[in-house]
Amino acid sequence: MWGPKPFGLGFIGAPIATAISFNLISICSIAYGVFLVPRTAWAPISSGAFTKIPVIMRLGLAGVCQVGSEWWSWELLGCT
Repeated sequence: MWGPKPFGLGFIGAPIATAISFNLISICSIAYGVFLVPRTAWAPISSGAFTKIPVIMRLGLAGVCQVGSEWWSWELLGCT
């Protein structure tokens, strides 16, 4: 991240580039959702949207356990 001579940011350039790119991605995603997604994709929020919360929680917990066990095994293999 040393970059060209006029900038010469050094090590601080990497976090600055990361912050700029993350914010740019967020702004572009919001602009895409507001201006380019058809209005039929925006459904109103109602009580029907929350009927499957237990299923979503079970699937989310399974995903968390899977990722956690993957990290745990990586740490066990990496520390030996």
